[in-house]
Amino acid sequence: DRASDRQHLATKLAAADFAALGLTLSVTTVLTQQRNQLCEATRPLGEAYSVRPLRLPEEAEIAVQCQVECDEGENEMPGYRRFREHQMARYAAMQQAGLGHWFGVFAHTDSAKLVADCGLFRDAQSSLARFQHVETHPQWRRRGLCTALVHFACRFGYELMGVPRLVMLADPADVANRAAGVRAPHGVRCAGRTRPAHQGRPGAHRRLVHAEGRRRSAAAEEARGRWRGRDRGRHQ
Repeated sequence: DRASDRQHLATKLAAADFAALGLTLSVTTVLTQQRNQLCEATRPLGEAYSVRPLRLPEEAEIAVQCQVECDEGENEMPGYRRFREHQMARYAAMQQAGLGHWFGVFAHTDSAKLVADCGLFRDAQSSLARFQHVETHPQWRRRGLCTALVHFACRFGYELMGVPRLVMLADPADVANRAAGVRAPHGVRCAGRTRPAHQGRPGAHRRLVHAEGRRRSAAAEEARGRWRGRDRGRHQ
């Protein structure tokens, strides 16, 4: 339709502007859901798995280890491990403050190994909660674990956290769209994020990071000047 055509054109124009600045524009699906939109669980976990909230900070290290293994060498070590340790320390403090929980799926066929995890946290002044860092271990994907994990977290958020609305950001080509179990078409919209898109990794629920720049050239600096000039013109 015309609205989608205009959105597609606007995205292409924005992508060209970001490219001139040495950035890549990635379009992200924003999934929003209310309690009455949660589907029934279609693939419940078998006896070989269990899902529960993690005890933070005591179990933060097993979450970090799972996240490092999910990274599959994309980021440099040991810097990325330290980053995830700092992030989990933040989430532990938020959990202790009553702002949310970190959840995990454990495979009991492998000494109760954590094989998928995610967070669900709310702002103290907000009526919604947002999923954080939803991932499944590479060796355990395509088994419905993430679907079960997200469904469990959704029910936990609605029933025990008292949150009326949930939000998840996902790659438009990612299976997170199905995992969230959103059935209302009007509950899905798109928003732009500045990060190179992940390609060719089906089933990988990747984190979303802010702008990642390349080395600036003279052309990029010139484009930056045009961008600022256009922005000033809109506000005059």
